[in-house]
Amino acid sequence: MQTALGNQTNRLMLQKRHFENDNTLNCKTNVYSRPTLICKAPRYELPVNNSNTSPVPESKPKFWRKSSHQPIAPFTKYEVPELVLLEIFSYLNKHDLCNAMRTCMRFYHIGNISTNWKTLDMSDKQITDESLIAISRRHVHVMKLSGSKLVQTTSTSINTFSTLQYPSSRLQYLDLSRAEIDEKTLLRMFQPCTQLICISLEGLTINDDICHYIGKNNRLTHIDFSMTKGITKLGILRITSYCRAIQELNLSWCGLTEDCCELLAQTLTFSCMKLNLSGTSRENGLADKHIDWLTNHCHSLRDLDVSDNVDLTKQSVLKLATLTSLRKLSCNRCYGIDPNIFLVLNNTNLQCLNVHGCIAESTVDYFKNACKQLIVNRDIFNYTAKPSDSSSANSSFIWGKQLYE
Repeated sequence: MQTALGNQTNRLMLQKRHFENDNTLNCKTNVYSRPTLICKAPRYELPVNNSNTSPVPESKPKFWRKSSHQPIAPFTKYEVPELVLLEIFSYLNKHDLCNAMRTCMRFYHIGNISTNWKTLDMSDKQITDESLIAISRRHVHVMKLSGSKLVQTTSTSINTFSTLQYPSSRLQYLDLSRAEIDEKTLLRMFQPCTQLICISLEGLTINDDICHYIGKNNRLTHIDFSMTKGITKLGILRITSYCRAIQELNLSWCGLTEDCCELLAQTLTFSCMKLNLSGTSRENGLADKHIDWLTNHCHSLRDLDVSDNVDLTKQSVLKLATLTSLRKLSCNRCYGIDPNIFLVLNNTNLQCLNVHGCIAESTVDYFKNACKQLIVNRDIFNYTAKPSDSSSANSSFIWGKQLYE
């Protein structure tokens, strides 16, 4: 009996010691007070979840501490100079530059500086009237819009833009070949232009008012009006009277009448070196008398194309033989000229002669042997005043100026 009671007493003492060792952190002893026992809460383990349900999520605080600092604008804090940003933007192409300009107002103003927009290539793309105005405000010097199409936005009416004026322009080289642009837009585009040097309006429709504003650019040297509609006697007079620096003029397949040819032959500047008058009006276009006036007036002609003019005769060839400056002559499909008369050109300063369709294929070899000083039928196409020739048609050059995109 006593042995059983002793064993029970020992067991209780061991449990008491285990409880004290497990729950006691420390014991703070004070000189004037009794020892104080500091206990920590007992530990409890979460029950194990053996089901397929998700585990119990941990508790999160209801409120997050907010920062008292304002957002930092790094370009304002560190004061990056505009010249540094402008130098960085100069290495971007136009697509990346436009994306950077959408970032903030400061980037927009820096990107709008004209040094970033000296050249622009928008060929074969759709463009709105608003975009043309925005581009003009950036003072572009070289712009290529060949094959582009002008579209009218639904949110803007035509009457609204009819009152808008384009800003002062610094355009010098403008290529609008085969572009789909109406006469009103062309008129607004050329109104502020006074520094144009080379233009191409191939395949467009113009009027006398457009020719009037083109004539204000007295520095024009290259004019391409091939297949252009709407050219009249008054329009030619407004251009030739003020543009006295023309070096290359292309008026092929414009449907020029006899009056237009007569006025052009009498008023064209003597500095013109390349002239294309192919495809004038049938039975009412270029004739022998016009060639006579041209040779007497334009002593600097080096390249002349009068192809597809059936009214020309051998008198024109004899008159052109006296033009000492002429180096290249194209008389393709001029069926009114006797082929034998071309032999007189063998003893002149002429270097290249194109007579496709005038000489039978069976006698071409005989003609080449008779004219050994001439290069016969070398060229098929004529590139007078064109923005680019066949060798660089797919390159980013117009009139020798590179488009940096």
